[in-house]
Amino acid sequence: MIWTHQAGFYDIVSSAWSTLVRWSNFFVMEDKLRIFKRSLKSWAKTIKTQTSKRKEALKELGHHQSALEEVDITHELLTREAKLQKTYHQACREEEEYWRQKSRSLWLQAGDKNTRYFHQQAEAHKHFKTVNEIHFQDQEIKDFEGIKQVA
Repeated sequence: MIWTHQAGFYDIVSSAWSTLVRWSNFFVMEDKLRIFKRSLKSWAKTIKTQTSKRKEALKELGHHQSALEEVDITHELLTREAKLQKTYHQACREEEEYWRQKSRSLWLQAGDKNTRYFHQQAEAHKHFKTVNEIHFQDQEIKDFEGIKQVA
């Protein structure tokens, strides 16, 4: 999973599981999972998306290359450009991996660079997993609240 490579992920896990909860063992497990989910959701909102990282890296690389046209090229500037290119390519790989995981097309190797395909697969998977209607006591229920109540 991509989040495991992010700084602070294991701190969230450790904090959630070290929370003291009393009651039965099942309740403890359920409550810790609930705490972990809540913590993970709020933490995930603070980190940048793979797409924004890629765009930011590309923008920074573009600015650096534009600046190179106006000054004498030094070893330090070339080293910085190499570092920025490495950052950009890493961001591209992370974005590809994100879409590969989201699409659940694990049979394809991670470097295919076909992110449009992975995006379409992820959308198809989301629609496949969605419950649009449910039949209950000879009734067809299609609204979200009704499905939620019957479930």
